[in-house]
Amino acid sequence: MEAETCKYRWIILAGAFVNLALTWGLLYSVGVLYKVWISYFNSPASYVSLAGALPVSIGCITGPLYGFLGGKFGFRKCGIMGGFIMASGWIISSFAESVQTLCFTFGAITGFGAGMVAFSTSAIINDYFVRHRLLAEGFMGAGLCFGNFLFSVLQQQLLNNYQWRGALLITGGVCFNACVVCMCFIPGIKIKTHPFNFWPENDMPKYKLPKHNHKEINDKKTEFQSSPVEEKASCLDKTNKLLRETTRNKNNFASRSLQLFSSPVFWMLLISDFLSWTAIYVPYVHLVKRGKLSNLSEDTSAWLSSTVGVAGFVGRPLTGVIGSYFQIYPLWCYVVIQMSCGFATFFSSFWSNTYGLFIFAAMFGFLSNGYGMIKASVALMLGKDCFVDAFSWMLLEEGIGIILGPVLAGFIYDATQSYSWSFRFSGSLLVLSALICFLKPLAEKCEKKIIQHQ
Repeated sequence: MEAETCKYRWIILAGAFVNLALTWGLLYSVGVLYKVWISYFNSPASYVSLAGALPVSIGCITGPLYGFLGGKFGFRKCGIMGGFIMASGWIISSFAESVQTLCFTFGAITGFGAGMVAFSTSAIINDYFVRHRLLAEGFMGAGLCFGNFLFSVLQQQLLNNYQWRGALLITGGVCFNACVVCMCFIPGIKIKTHPFNFWPENDMPKYKLPKHNHKEINDKKTEFQSSPVEEKASCLDKTNKLLRETTRNKNNFASRSLQLFSSPVFWMLLISDFLSWTAIYVPYVHLVKRGKLSNLSEDTSAWLSSTVGVAGFVGRPLTGVIGSYFQIYPLWCYVVIQMSCGFATFFSSFWSNTYGLFIFAAMFGFLSNGYGMIKASVALMLGKDCFVDAFSWMLLEEGIGIILGPVLAGFIYDATQSYSWSFRFSGSLLVLSALICFLKPLAEKCEKKIIQHQ
């Protein structure tokens, strides 16, 4: 348990903050490039927006490939390689002469590299944070929001001074920092004697994580009151013998994945996550346009996106700290956050003036830590050793949801000529993603029956 208690884990968390800013935070800010690309390439907005949407989609859909590569080469090497690919994609894109080229260089190459960095970052966090996982996920999410806000401003300044080609070239150079950060991602089992660990062994904490009698925990504490460490121990004995078998052959990603897909608990989490990402990307894509249709000026509408980012920068770590401090079970944190965010999204359709839209943007950003909480739930309910494989498949369905959600919301807008029902659709899916989690006792009961028949 040295990785969970050593001081080096705070370097890991700081690195995760930087990497989320350089990957998803940066890619979420490319909207400032759209207008320039539309004008320069003389192409329809829908065509150019495809180049901007592809990196996030590619970075998610290729999740299973990341899981395979991480198991084969290690997540430190994969993170460094991903950082190099991501930075190269930005640089090569600065020489693009068509939108088709951008779709490949920026959409596919940059997206694949960014996804690999982000995946490796989540995998290494899994090594160092168990008891304080909600805290870690909250601060990682804050890195994404910080990067979104920072690079939105920086990209505009670079455009003003160096044109779009120079902006992409400089941004690519900045992205090489992800390689440096990933060099610090030492596997937890090696950190005790690794030279990168700047603290001597005798400076490491002398305590060990408490051990508990599983039966006493179940008898004396309710599930909601149980700490993550205790619940981790008692939840189906580390999610039962079936999922422990997924780690026996560490070099066989396919075999581990097949075992994982036989888990009802995993399917419950997977479906909830898919519904969440089908819904949650809708406001990111359509909120600014909704503001314009509600008679907000172009500049004022642009600030809606910034408001989401700033509120997320505050809300994500704060909700993580609260959940960690009070030792709230991550899945129930997720349920509360998702339902609150869902109701806010649904009822925002009834208040579309300037005040209503900005209040919704602030609430939506503040309550955007549901993703971090379901990742913490996966590590807790399926077991730390199963997290990486489960997360790789979650990324695949998230990528599908990212594409599907905004498209469905666009169809609803075309049919109704209003974003009201698009946002009600999004809010309803967020609430449904929370309600599915109440199937947890049933899923665990089914899982026990599966074990008995093995």
